[in-house]
Amino acid sequence: MLYAGNTIKVTCEVKTAADVLIDPDEIKLKIYKENYSLLNEYTEVTKEDTGQYSYVLTLPETSGVYILEWYASISSYPYVMRKLIRVLFV
Repeated sequence: MLYAGNTIKVTCEVKTAADVLIDPDEIKLKIYKENYSLLNEYTEVTKEDTGQYSYVLTLPETSGVYILEWYASISSYPYVMRKLIRVLFV
């Protein structure tokens, strides 16, 4: 369960079509509201290892459904991973 205002660590792995970890030319984390409007964008993510990245994120203070999107660029090609999360205020 994810609670409003808590801090979590989100992670991402960037891989080639051959399933090999690779460092992208660019990577960022975006947070969208349920209606797909951009809430925040984070460009200073932590590189854990080749192709592995993380960000320590404080969740929104408001209950709701949010979309976490990792966006990477590899040789000008986009690489996008998304996850839907539900944040509760109890």
